[in-house]
Amino acid sequence: MSHSEPMSKTGVFRRARTGLFASVGGSDHEGEGLELDRRAPLGPLGWVFCLLLVAAAVAILDFGVLPPSIKVKDVAQADIVARVDFSYTDLKWLEETRAQKAEETPPVYRQVPNWQQAILQDLKVLCDNAENAGSSDEAVALSSDPREKGLVQELYRYNKDRNAQTLSTILIPHIELVLKGIARSGVLSDEAYRDVFRKKGDRVIARVDPAVPKVKQELSIERLLSLTKARNNLDIGLQAKGLPDTLQRALTRHLLERLNPNLELDPDATRREQELARASIPDQLRDVGEGKVILAKGAMATPETIQMLREEARAYKAQMPLSQHALRLGGLAVLAASVLYFFLLSLRRLKADLLRRRPLLMLALTALAVLAASKALIIQELPSQLAPVAFVTVIASLAFSQGVALVTAIAVSVLVGFAAGGNLALTLALMVGGSLTALPARKLQHRWDLLRYGVLGGLAQSFVVAGFGLLRGGDLAYMTGLTQNAVTTNLLPALIDSGWAFFNCVACGLIVLGGLPLVESAFGIITNIRLFELCDQNQPALRKIMLEAPGTWAHTLQVAFLSEPAAEAVGANARLVRAGVYYHDLGKTLKPEYFVENQLGAEERHRRLAPSVSALIITAHVKDGIELAREFGLPEQIVDFIPEHHGTTLVSYFYHSARKKAETDRPGGAASVQEAFYRYPGPKPRSRETAIVMLADTIEAATRTLEGPSAARLRSFIHDLIMNKLLDGQLDECDLTFRDLAVIEDVFLRVMVSRFHGRIRYPGQDAESTKPADAPPAVDAVTVTAAGMPVTAPAVAPESAAPAPAEPLADGGSSAGATARNLPETKLWRRTPTSISTSAGGEQAGASSDPPPPAS
Repeated sequence: MSHSEPMSKTGVFRRARTGLFASVGGSDHEGEGLELDRRAPLGPLGWVFCLLLVAAAVAILDFGVLPPSIKVKDVAQADIVARVDFSYTDLKWLEETRAQKAEETPPVYRQVPNWQQAILQDLKVLCDNAENAGSSDEAVALSSDPREKGLVQELYRYNKDRNAQTLSTILIPHIELVLKGIARSGVLSDEAYRDVFRKKGDRVIARVDPAVPKVKQELSIERLLSLTKARNNLDIGLQAKGLPDTLQRALTRHLLERLNPNLELDPDATRREQELARASIPDQLRDVGEGKVILAKGAMATPETIQMLREEARAYKAQMPLSQHALRLGGLAVLAASVLYFFLLSLRRLKADLLRRRPLLMLALTALAVLAASKALIIQELPSQLAPVAFVTVIASLAFSQGVALVTAIAVSVLVGFAAGGNLALTLALMVGGSLTALPARKLQHRWDLLRYGVLGGLAQSFVVAGFGLLRGGDLAYMTGLTQNAVTTNLLPALIDSGWAFFNCVACGLIVLGGLPLVESAFGIITNIRLFELCDQNQPALRKIMLEAPGTWAHTLQVAFLSEPAAEAVGANARLVRAGVYYHDLGKTLKPEYFVENQLGAEERHRRLAPSVSALIITAHVKDGIELAREFGLPEQIVDFIPEHHGTTLVSYFYHSARKKAETDRPGGAASVQEAFYRYPGPKPRSRETAIVMLADTIEAATRTLEGPSAARLRSFIHDLIMNKLLDGQLDECDLTFRDLAVIEDVFLRVMVSRFHGRIRYPGQDAESTKPADAPPAVDAVTVTAAGMPVTAPAVAPESAAPAPAEPLADGGSSAGATARNLPETKLWRRTPTSISTSAGGEQAGASSDPPPPAS
């Protein structure tokens, strides 16, 4: 509970008795009045973690060498000179030399096996047919190819004219000799021959015989034959034999159809030879002296100058003196520590709960991972606009709040911008894109909202990048890095960078969308989507409550109906409140018969138990609820509602019963009853949401004792119950202000008035039948408005009426709610000097979990 000024409890009560909490408490925006003492200090482990965090950030920022700020085709606005002596490899020269060496490498051709036999195979068959046939027609008939009819006839006649000499002894050997000479030279296709002819350097090839693959024979272009030349040589060779013209023409046609290159390119072997040739050219360094101009003013940057600048930067960092490097690391440490201090101080000012170590630790590690990924993008000369700052800001919004997301965007963007060489344009773009992508994430309603927010953030980030690109395209000088080089660029790179910036935020949204369950588990957070799932009444835990403790479930729905609008009114998480309310009494399902709302007229079990035993049973539902919640796998934020909605309140009925019994047994024995034994174990509410549920649970239970109260009576009743919680210290550890309590009181009143609205009696209905049998005469009647219609509410008992000491009822009711429904209303309350007497522990008159408290 936040206090803006010190005052006694009596003073608070006396002044707040009017219901105007805001007149006592300060504004909820006054940070000076916040009670920050409850926030745990960093402690030794916290300081160690912060030091490790700073050290890791320094290591990431100092890692590697930034690429040159000037790009290819940029025009330098000043001379860029070497700061140190360095050597570099002229990549362009080296690549050209190696490419030339590879081009000059002879291609490897594989000799076609059985090349001559393939050409002469059909001819030998035709010659055999001509020799063995008795006539020309018979020789033709023996041939299976009708196209060879003329050749067969000519071979038959030529064979008959040779007397005893056969074709296989006079013709085939001559043709084999001609083909052997052609094969010895080597035959290439016309296209391959032209490629060899156009080669630079020695125009040779390497011939490999598959039978002897390790032996290579080099053939020059002068010796090689193209397919056209080979055919000419074959024709000339046949003419030298002096064959008849008709036979020579037929024979030439037959052989030329079957003549093919006898050398085929082996691409794999050729590639291996070229790689060996490239590797034979070693890296050759060129020296550049300190002070030499690498890129003159007005000159356009080329790949060679960019390479020189890159090597100069590496040499400068490698040759940096130890003292200078120590100063650099110190500067980086100061920067990282300053950003971390800004982040932690902002968390404190934003009232982010530093006790939630797990999400804070995971957020810091995620920020480091984003910084490392961004530095890797920059070193690899990939688009720096892809730095995933939006990813960590969306997670910060989901884990903490929109304010923490904004602070995270600023902190991480500054570090990424510095990692990019002090790039102001990149810093602003990432800051804007990350903030707009993350800020609505806290209001996440549907999974696709992350994609929609990513599109909005991407548009904003791309506009910032495009704006800076237009400035650069307008030939305006800008600072891009530690070297402070001003350059000009054209507009096309700016548009490309703008597209990368848009894609970045959209991709970050999609990544978080796909990994949302993993993010929730790793960070221990709970999103609105998860809250919707938890509120599904088919959840096993909720089904258990509905089936095993239906009265508790009815009470739960009423508390949710009361607390959700109150949470919305003060800016708390209404969806978290609803989900927490649904599970806050889960522990009652183990012993539902001991709670009045589930008794349904059963015998009162507490009659047979000692007050101490009954108190143990009542308070045990908190421990049981926590164990059940964890068995069902509920998030810790939901589990917190189970103990915190009771806090350390007193189970007053059994406490006073124990005191009365002890006093009866032995005079003065009441002093031996320890109040701490009859209090819930706590902790007290540590969040606005659990505190609202505590108040709503109290109000809902206590107002069950009222019969048609007026609006004024309800306001006084609600106010007194809230003040009892306040004065009992139950709200000391939450961030509710007096103004918040005033708003909550108004919301509770509005809801309860609608609950107690009047009804028009039906004709013939007994006007007295709706009154309790033992209700006292009404002292007045008040007209109230419900749902916009005037109705008359029955009068309530005088406020000075006090209850008789509560005893277990004959019908089994032992709670205040049961007692109130069976005792005259005039006996419910007794006026004390400071307040109407109610239970300070949340089980006030009408509370659904305990028997009624006597007057205190």
